[in-house]
Amino acid sequence: MKVEKIKKAKTRGFSVNRENILKYTGQTGLPIEALANMMDVNRSTIYHLQNGQNASPEVLKNISVFLGVPLEELLLDKEDGVKVKKKIMERHISTAKKEEVEALWTALFPFHKKEMSWK
Repeated sequence: MKVEKIKKAKTRGFSVNRENILKYTGQTGLPIEALANMMDVNRSTIYHLQNGQNASPEVLKNISVFLGVPLEELLLDKEDGVKVKKKIMERHISTAKKEEVEALWTALFPFHKKEMSWK
C-alpha cells in the first residue's frame, strides 16, 4: 500500500500580532480602504492581517511607518524584527543607485578602519 505524502503549505512572510494590528489600525478611525491607500497596500491586505495572516517585510514596513509604531509591535515574535529589517535593507540596497550606495557606505563605515566592529 502506497502512502501519499502530504505537502505542507509553504507560508510566506512573517507572523503578525493580530491583536496589535487590530488595535493600531482601529485607533486611526479610518475605513479600511482609506487606511490601505495611506499605507500603500491593498484593502484585502489589511483585512488578511486583521485575521492573522502573515505579512511581507515591505507590508510590515509600510504599516509601521504609517502608524508610527515599532515594527516589532506588529510581529507575533518580536525576535523576527531584525530578520524583517534585514530583508527590507537587502532589497533596498540591491536596487540602490551608485550615489545611494556610496552615501550608505560613508554613513555606516565612516573611518574605514579594520578594527571597527559592530559587536
